[in-house]
Amino acid sequence: MVNFEIFKAHIIECYPQEGCGYIVSGFFYPVENIHTNPTENFLFPETIAQKLCFKDYKVIHSHTMESFRDDPRIPSYTDMQGQQITQVPWGIVHCDGETVTDILWFGEKISPELLGRDYISNVYDCFTLARDFYRKNFSIDFGTHPRPVDWETWNPHYITQNFVDQGFYQTDKPKVGDVLLFSIGSRYINHIGIYTGNDTFIHHLYKRKSCEDKLSKWEKNLYYILRHRDVK
Repeated sequence: MVNFEIFKAHIIECYPQEGCGYIVSGFFYPVENIHTNPTENFLFPETIAQKLCFKDYKVIHSHTMESFRDDPRIPSYTDMQGQQITQVPWGIVHCDGETVTDILWFGEKISPELLGRDYISNVYDCFTLARDFYRKNFSIDFGTHPRPVDWETWNPHYITQNFVDQGFYQTDKPKVGDVLLFSIGSRYINHIGIYTGNDTFIHHLYKRKSCEDKLSKWEKNLYYILRHRDVK
């Protein structure tokens, strides 16, 4: 557990800038945010960053802006890049100057159950469901893949441009473990599912809980069936 009162006091004191620090053995250590745009980003001093390379730690910081879709704690593109570089869990809270939310963690290797997850962009969505399925069942890790929340505007071909690099090839008929790519309300591929057999697949739609569904119900939206080269 984090010594939350100390953490909360630091975050509120930093407002309207993002507060930041790190956690070691459950204790929070505040760090000065030296970013040139501290209301939208944070940056540790280089000396702190160097020390953290030698410790078992977690990074934590606040968001103070309201410009994040759905949940102000959603990791930004730069947050995801930072977590990918450090390869340790990151936690985010939102602060309005008076209150501090619960911590949203991302980048942890131990993931919650695949079904029944609440939707949080970039943390629990269709990509992370597919990634966690492959971690759990095939010991294949697709990584973080930093992306902005509005990735369809940023790069509408983002999903299709990456599947070959991840070891996938197209096939005609699905078998258990195949990745399904859909277009839902868009001209582009914008949704991912995993085939689990008997006309059933799992997926995580926007603002819904992750669930099982019938592939036949979504067949008109299905564009590609992908198989990983290391899954026999």
